[in-house]
Amino acid sequence: MHRDCYAEAQLIVPDPVLDLAGRVNKSLNATYGMIKRLDNGTPRPGDSLDAVQASADASWDLLRQVRHRMRSDLGVVDAE
Repeated sequence: MHRDCYAEAQLIVPDPVLDLAGRVNKSLNATYGMIKRLDNGTPRPGDSLDAVQASADASWDLLRQVRHRMRSDLGVVDAE
């Protein structure tokens, strides 16, 4: 489902928003990869619960940036 939504967004979302959305997608994939490796007992160097939390926090920050950029693009808030 996420993949379908992201593919659709790539067709209609303005480039500045899409660039940030791509960063969010990459961040979420990295977080998910760490979680799966930890769960499978095959962590890579640097994988830890603290690293998962830091990556998730970074994803939330990027999502806030996407939301602001989208709202700015729509004229709902002033662009900064």
